[in-house]
Parts: sequence; structure tokens; C-alpha cells
Amino acid sequence: MRFPKGRIQWLLCCGIVALTIGIYYAKTARYQPTKEQIFRRFVLNPIPKSVIDIQADCHEYNWYGDYVYVLRFGINRTDLDIIANTYPFKRVYLEDFETNGELRWCNLEKPEVTITFFGRHSYGGIHYNTEIYGPDEQQPSWLDLGVWQNPEMYVYEEETGRDGIIHRKILIYNKDLGYAYLIDKNLTPQPMFGFKKYKDTYEWK
Repeated sequence: MRFPKGRIQWLLCCGIVALTIGIYYAKTARYQPTKEQIFRRFVLNPIPKSVIDIQADCHEYNWYGDYVYVLRFGINRTDLDIIANTYPFKRVYLEDFETNGELRWCNLEKPEVTITFFGRHSYGGIHYNTEIYGPDEQQPSWLDLGVWQNPEMYVYEEETGRDGIIHRKILIYNKDLGYAYLIDKNLTPQPMFGFKKYKDTYEWK
């Protein structure tokens, strides 16, 4: 049985479309780890006994393959110190977590806070901005970092591989609530005018 030439082309197009849809669903329906498995991978394994109420969210940051894992959990001071000592964290000062998903901090542990002429706070030192959620990304309902008062903040980052990829961990602890956030982020540099630039991170004095 011979098919008309036009019908063969139509069948080939249908096959290509079906294959494309199959690949898409295979990628989006990949294995989803549990919150406990995410904690063990990105925070600490085994999970400390005091840890309760683990919440976890993950999203890809851009088409470069960058990712962000955000975890919130209850933990006591002793076990938090174990996490803080697992990596060479540096104590920094959390300035603000804005509603648009941007985290701001200063590299000084206890900066001298002053009021500028325009009524804004000045912290001295070097300041950093990093996006945890993009403007169009939905934030989880349990994300309450923006209302925390004077939490402790620690940052650790390292450059991995030859491509200048930055792996960053951010640990934030509210001693009054007994809760912490661990943010694990992978950043790929984007070339701009011959320099490596990380799209989400800004630095100024």
C-alpha cells in the first residue's frame, strides 16, 4: 500500500510534534524529592533531632540552568551551630528582604547604621543584592522572611569548575522564633563586554 506524498509529510510532522511533547513531559514529570531528602542534600545529613516543620521550594532561575532551593524549618540553637560550622560561613548583616523576592545584605557583621539626607538607612561596608524569586515567580505562602526582626545571617560561596559558576549558601536564623532559612543557589556567569557578570547579584559601597 502506497501513501500519497502529502500524507507521508503530514505523518512525519505529527510524529515530530508527538516526540517534542513526549520530551517536554518527560522533563517536567521528573522525579520530585521529598522535603526531607532536599534537607539532607542541601542542609545536613542526617537531619538533626530538633528540626521540625520542614518547608521546601525549588525553581530554576533562568535558562542557563541556575537554580534556587529555599528551605524553612524549626531548629534549636545547638543544631543550628552544627549547620553553621559545616561550611565556612561568614556572619553578615541582613538589611532587608523585599516583597519582590530580593535579598539585601551588608558584608559587615555589625555595621554602623546611619540615616542619610534622604531618610534612607546607610550601613557602611559593601552591600549585596540577590534575587531569591523573580518578579513573575510565585512565592510560597510560608515565606515570612520579610517580617523577621534582626535575624542572624551567614553567607558561604565558592567558585566551582572552570566556568566561574558560583555556588552560594545563605543561612538565616530567628532565635526568637527558633526557625531558620537555608537558601542554596547556583549562579552561572553571563559574559558582558568581555567580563563575567552574575545577572542577579549587585554590589556597591
